[in-house]
Amino acid sequence: MLQTITYDKIQSFIAMFIAWFVGYIFFSIYMVHFSGWGYVTDFSAVFFWTGLFAFVTSLTFVPLTIKLFNKLSFKKKVLFPIITLLVSQIALTILLLPFTGLRPFEMGAFYFFYAAIIGLAFGLFYIWFQTKNFFSDKSRIVKKVVILSSPIILLLFLFYLFPYLSPSIAFKYFGDTIKDKAIEIVLIRYKAGDKLKDLSNQLPGFIESTNDKGSAFGSTEKFTYNIEFEHGFITKMTLTNNVK
Repeated sequence: MLQTITYDKIQSFIAMFIAWFVGYIFFSIYMVHFSGWGYVTDFSAVFFWTGLFAFVTSLTFVPLTIKLFNKLSFKKKVLFPIITLLVSQIALTILLLPFTGLRPFEMGAFYFFYAAIIGLAFGLFYIWFQTKNFFSDKSRIVKKVVILSSPIILLLFLFYLFPYLSPSIAFKYFGDTIKDKAIEIVLIRYKAGDKLKDLSNQLPGFIESTNDKGSAFGSTEKFTYNIEFEHGFITKMTLTNNVK
């Protein structure tokens, strides 16, 4: 049985970062498979605002939640994630007040469920860190720097290297710059005469038409593309550089 929980800034920061990313995974799966859109929308806004709210929560609501937990006469590890889930609803409500004209519930139930996923994940990871004494404040300064910089390294990996390693996942479950980079990486590999099926496998849903003859066009930061296809093969691939 866990008697008390201590507030550890590093543990809170890392646990919240992991929970925030778990929340995004839920969001992307929902958008692609259950929302009816079939792709991720509002990627930059969701990525930024949920990250900002999670960071603020780790510094404010988390220490208050820990104090609340420690005052309970009956304390068990299983209760802490449940409490953090409930507090996530209060935190989101308060944080949304200045952005919604004091009408936070107009955002809809989905975002409160999204916050609940983050709150639950945070509680589970924080209890685990506390039990195993991971990322303790007693760690040496070099270790702390490595730990605190790990989220930045992960984000740099996600935005700049991940599309090269798995363009299909980057295209399907992310948006904006990550999605565009996946498109750029894949399209430069193809030319007239290549199979359309191979392109579709690497960029699922990129070619929406199922007809024997069709086209796809659009642009990224790097280039404008125009693709024509017929009978399962690419007949024309034009990439025009946008960088002057």
